[in-house]
Amino acid sequence: MGYFYFDESIQERGGFIVGAYVYGPDADVEVTTALERVGLRPGVDEFKSSARMSAHPEQVALRAELKRLLVNFRVGVLVTPNDDRATLGAEALRCLDQIARANELAKGERLMAFFDQGVFGSPGQAAALSGSIGLNQYCDVKAEQDSRAVKGLQLADLVAHTAGIMLLETLGLVRKQVKAGPHSGYEPDMELDLGFEMWASIRYQFFHAGPMEQQEDVYQGALMEVGVNGLYVSQACSPALRAGALARFGRCYLGCIH
Repeated sequence: MGYFYFDESIQERGGFIVGAYVYGPDADVEVTTALERVGLRPGVDEFKSSARMSAHPEQVALRAELKRLLVNFRVGVLVTPNDDRATLGAEALRCLDQIARANELAKGERLMAFFDQGVFGSPGQAAALSGSIGLNQYCDVKAEQDSRAVKGLQLADLVAHTAGIMLLETLGLVRKQVKAGPHSGYEPDMELDLGFEMWASIRYQFFHAGPMEQQEDVYQGALMEVGVNGLYVSQACSPALRAGALARFGRCYLGCIH
C-alpha cells in the first residue's frame, strides 16, 4: 500500500498557500527513530516548521534527520491563493487525484492519504468531496489527523514549508543567505541563497514525467518536466502567482550543481 501525507504552509506575505504531498511507505517507524535520535519523545514531541529554530536546537537536528528520510519518498506540491482557504480541502483532493493518475498510482493497490488538522471542515466533508471526484474508488482519505500520531505528516510539514520559502524567493519577496554547512558538497562557510539551499534539499524527490523534450545542451538531459506529475496550480491563482509557481516547480534539474 502506498501512503500520501499532506500538510500546508500559509504564506501571508506572498498571498498564497503551498500544500505538499509526501508519498511512499508507511513513515511511522522511520520518523519515530528520527525523533528518538535527537532526544525527542515520539507521540508527544514533533517537528513543527513554525518553531523558532534558533531557540530550539532539537528542532534543527530533527529537520536534518527528516531531510535524510526524504530520499525514500516522492513529493508533489499545490499552490492556491491565501484568500481561498475554504476551498483548500477540495483543491488538495483534486491535486491528489491529478498526481495519482499522472503517475499511474490509481491503477495499482489501494492508496491511503492522511491530511493534517484544519485542511477540511470535518472528516465528513473530506469523505463527501472524495466521493464527488471519484477519489474514493482507489484511495482512503483520512482527514483531521494528529501529526504526533501519524508521523509522516511531519515530513509533509517540512516539504510544505520548504516549498513555501522557495516560492517566496521566486516571487522576490524574500532574500536571505545561509551557510552551506557540512555534507553540502560546498565549502561549509560558503554563502548560498536560502531558496537554492532549500531546492537542493528536495529536488530529487519531485514526481516528474521524465526529461523535457527541449532543453539546452548544458543540461545534458537532466532537466525534468514536473508538470502535472508533481505540480497542481489552482485555477484561482492570479497570473503572477501561476507564473511564479510554474517557474519554481514546473521543471527540476537533477544534474550536478557543484
